[in-house]
Amino acid sequence: MESGASSFPWTVTDVVTAAAILGIGRTKAYELAKAEQLPVRTFKVGRHYRIPVAAILELLTKGTDARLPADGQGPM
Repeated sequence: MESGASSFPWTVTDVVTAAAILGIGRTKAYELAKAEQLPVRTFKVGRHYRIPVAAILELLTKGTDARLPADGQGPM
């Protein structure tokens, strides 16, 4: 079995949970998802946004320099 985020099963979470993990507010997370600017992949399934858990784990474990828009909201 491979190591890293790609070895996790394909599981998704919602925007509210992803926002809490990323340290941003619910409203800002939905705004970023709609604008396709969240620092992780986002999929729209019907009326709902879904974020792969593996993408969140990869972002957190790699310590990438992904940043949110410079509007004073969220971690910089």
